[in-house]
Amino acid sequence: MNKWIIVLMLFVMLIPAVSAQRYFRIIGKASQRCLDVAMNGTANQTNVWIYERNDINGGAAQLWRFEPADDGYFRIIGKASQRCLDVAMNGTANRTNVWIYEWNEINGGAAQLWRLEPAGGGYYRIIGKASQKCLDVALNGTANQTNVWIYERNDINDGAAQLWRFEEAQ
Repeated sequence: MNKWIIVLMLFVMLIPAVSAQRYFRIIGKASQRCLDVAMNGTANQTNVWIYERNDINGGAAQLWRFEPADDGYFRIIGKASQRCLDVAMNGTANRTNVWIYEWNEINGGAAQLWRLEPAGGGYYRIIGKASQKCLDVALNGTANQTNVWIYERNDINDGAAQLWRFEEAQ
C-alpha cells in the first residue's frame, strides 16, 4: 500500500471527521501560534504568518480546511479567502515565501498541494509537493507576524518550527 495512503488514513483517524466542510486551526509547536492570513486578507499573494489565536471575523483568517487531492496530498484552503496555501511563484528553494492564491493548475497545482507526515505527540510536518520542503516558521520565530516559508527538514530545536497540530474549529 502506498505510504501516503497510510498517512492519509492515519490523519483521518487522528483528526475526527476531516472533510472539506470542517475547519481547523493549524498551530505551531514552537510558538503555539496559529497559521494566519496577514491582516485578514483575502486577495491573491496575501502573506501567511503566525499570530496568536483571535476571533476577529470569527477567526476566519486562522481557519483552514483540507481538501483531498491525489496521492495523499491536500489543498489547504483558508476560510475567509477560500484561497489555497501556496508556495510563492512555484518556488522550491529554502526560504521561499508562503502566501494564499486561488487554485490553479500551474505545474499540476503542485505549489498548492501539501501532505502530512506524522511527527509524534499529535504533531505533523506539512510538506509541499513541488519542493518536498516543510512549512516552516522563519528563523524559529515565535512572535506574532513571524513569516512562514518553506525550508528543508531540520531538527533545530527538535524541528519545532516545522511541527504543527490541528485544532478543530467549533
